[in-house]
Amino acid sequence: MTVTEPVSRLGDLVGMPEPTVLVPNAGDLTWARIRLSDSTIDQLSQQLARVPDAQARAVLWSALIDGVHGADIAPRTFLDVFATAWPAESNSSILTRVAAYAEHRIVPFFIPRAGQEAALVGLATSARRLLDTAPERGTASLAAARLLAGTSRDESLLQRWACGSDLPAGLEEDGDFRWIVVRNLASRGLVGPSEIEVFRSKDDTLQGGLNALMCRAALPEESAKAWAWAELTGRHDRSNYEMAHLARGVWISPDDGLVAEYVPRYFTEVPAMTEWVGEDALARVVSAAFPKVFTDDLARRSAHALRRDDLTPAVRRSLVDADAELREALESQRTFAATAEPR
Repeated sequence: MTVTEPVSRLGDLVGMPEPTVLVPNAGDLTWARIRLSDSTIDQLSQQLARVPDAQARAVLWSALIDGVHGADIAPRTFLDVFATAWPAESNSSILTRVAAYAEHRIVPFFIPRAGQEAALVGLATSARRLLDTAPERGTASLAAARLLAGTSRDESLLQRWACGSDLPAGLEEDGDFRWIVVRNLASRGLVGPSEIEVFRSKDDTLQGGLNALMCRAALPEESAKAWAWAELTGRHDRSNYEMAHLARGVWISPDDGLVAEYVPRYFTEVPAMTEWVGEDALARVVSAAFPKVFTDDLARRSAHALRRDDLTPAVRRSLVDADAELREALESQRTFAATAEPR
């Protein structure tokens, strides 16, 4: 049908039983943003995994994510649905994409810093549940292992996996998986620069070197953050890939205080890199290095920066995008402040 009015009455559905879960655009045939009813949202933690059609489940996951971005759905609700529905998912694309989004976007952007560790514990619990039941070497098993590697706080497990022991089947020679584990260990201060260098020596590739840089930048120490920031903004011989990995690692932090001094410095020192970094490369660095400290102070600084007339077009474009993501996160946190702490 073609929608031309604010409200369209679907005559064929009048008088029919109301479903527990109502999925608009179940076949994903329109570009419209779908807003789920409150009753459907309330039922998703128990019902989403029971939806038989994978396309309809993908539409529901997308609607949940859009709802979080639009401050219509609490991040806590998304995580509650994830805890029950994701371990029961059978579609490989949904498994991998939703897990990555939960770990790398929902938790760090929409859950306040104080509640992030508890949220990661919840993701790790879901990953463990799936890993214990999924067939070996299948997509489900590998997706679960990667999520567990990035979110678990089980030091014994992480150390064994980093050293190549007791690995899930199919990951024995997977260097990328090892770096997920090492980055988790590094972010918790459970390895240091010397241990990271040992892992880099075992993976003497371009990607191994980039991952090692991110791990060093992720160490929860003032000296590590200072080193990473100096390497990012002070050296003129770093490749654009190296700068992006350093930038991502800097903002991996257990608390805002550890990285607070780099918030104002970002707005002066990163744009100044235009003197020696190419336009496209700097645009990627501006995006990767944007502070992951979601506060009103950061929003004011960002708005002030966007009023400057000395930003290059690529830098301004990346800053606009990052600013929009910041304001989504702040609006969500304001809207759902009472439910922001994961249970």
